[in-house]
Amino acid sequence: MIEGDRTGAGPLMTEPIGRRQRGGNEGRVARQAMSGFGRLGDGTGNGSVSAADAPAAVVDETRSRALSGAKAGDDGLLRSVGNALTLLSAFSVQRPAWTLSQLVRELGLGKSTTFRLLATLEGHGFVRRDAETGLYGATIKLWEIGCAALAGTQLRDVAPHYLAGLVAATGETAYCAVLHGRDVVHVDVHVANNPIRLHADVGDRFAAHTVAMGKVLLAELPDDELERYIAGGLPGQTDRTITEAEAFRAELAAVRRLGYATNRGEWQDQVRGAAAPVRDRTGRAAAAIAVAGPSLRLTEDLSVLGELVRQTAARMSAAMGAPGPGGNALERRERP
Repeated sequence: MIEGDRTGAGPLMTEPIGRRQRGGNEGRVARQAMSGFGRLGDGTGNGSVSAADAPAAVVDETRSRALSGAKAGDDGLLRSVGNALTLLSAFSVQRPAWTLSQLVRELGLGKSTTFRLLATLEGHGFVRRDAETGLYGATIKLWEIGCAALAGTQLRDVAPHYLAGLVAATGETAYCAVLHGRDVVHVDVHVANNPIRLHADVGDRFAAHTVAMGKVLLAELPDDELERYIAGGLPGQTDRTITEAEAFRAELAAVRRLGYATNRGEWQDQVRGAAAPVRDRTGRAAAAIAVAGPSLRLTEDLSVLGELVRQTAARMSAAMGAPGPGGNALERRERP
């Protein structure tokens, strides 16, 4: 993608270096109103009931719907709550503001229902309406919830050091992301200093099967969750996106063997990259880190880059208290 196109994972930027400051990476979180982050199924409790206290069937159903992309229905879940959360999820870095009519078309809800949802969310401080433009936008309250979701992961404290090291070693942009539903969401980004480079923001999200960080995290899912994701479809973004189920399963098997994943133009034709899992103290893949750059510098052979990212992820995992040699994927689970 060329400068100004913000729909892809890291459009190529050709602006002078001085127009964007690298030092603001840690503070960039504060400029995004993010919905909650975490592993699939986190935060599914209602009211004061946590996901751990909820009936297993309800939690499993919620996780299944997140993976498949299905919407709430007549299944014991609260439709009104589901509609409100779906509305909140419409706000993103790419689309931070909506009119009432636009949300009605996007959500497929009635105008009166959408208006009441917005009024309720505005009354509780989750959205605000610009009186001059009529546009609704998310508030800082969602960012506070996002920070709460990340607080227990150590990612915000640990990631900047290792991402900065990857930028210094490669001259390319480095990312940290978590899996959320069918997408990966950036929780930290360190932009390279190259005149032609990739750029993305905290809060950007991308279809998991189309990017290296997504493939790394999908490869860590239990078989039933992975199959639900695949059943939800593997839509193509470019001619290189893996859209066939068997080919995608084979790709993830290779990711497990290597300990890293690659992206060879599967989201954007001219973008290449590699990613590896970062594990927490339980050994779970809590996030992924990646390096990505333009194909004019990163060729088809991404093995050296992949190994560098894998080793960095191992050190970052150890810093987060992960068990095993370096806390990395050397003890990863193999599947037949």
